[in-house]
Amino acid sequence: MEFYFVYENGQAKVKVDFKNRKSIKISVEDDKTINVISPLFLEEEKVREVIENKRVWIEKHLRFYKEKLSGYIQRDYKSGDKFLYFGDEYSLVVDKNPKLIKVTSDYNEKKLYVISPRVDKENIKELLYKFYREETAKEVRRAINKFQIYFPMKPTEVVIKDQKRRWGSCTYKNKILLNFRLSMATRGVLEYVVLHEMCHMVHKNHSKDFWNLVHYIMPDYKEKSIWLKENGAKIEV
Repeated sequence: MEFYFVYENGQAKVKVDFKNRKSIKISVEDDKTINVISPLFLEEEKVREVIENKRVWIEKHLRFYKEKLSGYIQRDYKSGDKFLYFGDEYSLVVDKNPKLIKVTSDYNEKKLYVISPRVDKENIKELLYKFYREETAKEVRRAINKFQIYFPMKPTEVVIKDQKRRWGSCTYKNKILLNFRLSMATRGVLEYVVLHEMCHMVHKNHSKDFWNLVHYIMPDYKEKSIWLKENGAKIEV
């Protein structure tokens, strides 16, 4: 079953797949595609009704992907390319060296140095992925230690991974997953995302109590949230 979801900024194709399950699942794949997995017992009219009831949520995610695509940065992974690093723009410097593999940053010069025997696009990209993942992991550990005093429990596990659609998430077992690109944001924004997920260890939803807890620990969290919304499209390796 397919039909189009029309909204102010355009339209997106809705792809509905009926399966043997108890609940309906809706996910926004990109700015043009909405995937729906529906229980077999739901009629098509009811599926459309559920989607319409989720209009605000769906439009929010469609706009996010549209804005991300409009701000997409084409990179060659060569010297001169620009990358965010803890909120500042750094210039990439690629140096070929047959005996060394290393990625370093220079705060004063605002440069990222990638040294490697191979300087092809895929290898440089892979080295940068590893660099940002490690930088994010270090900063996340620091942030968790900073905020741990506010919580009676600890994360059961912290995983830094490549998440396309989320900055972070927290499971019901208090496993926290965070986007490896967070070291491209400011340290304050990274701390906000970490705190946001830690607060989900206490409140598994976005209730008033949840936001009160976030505000209690980080009174200026809204500024960080706004930065992320305004600059999220630039956070891409």
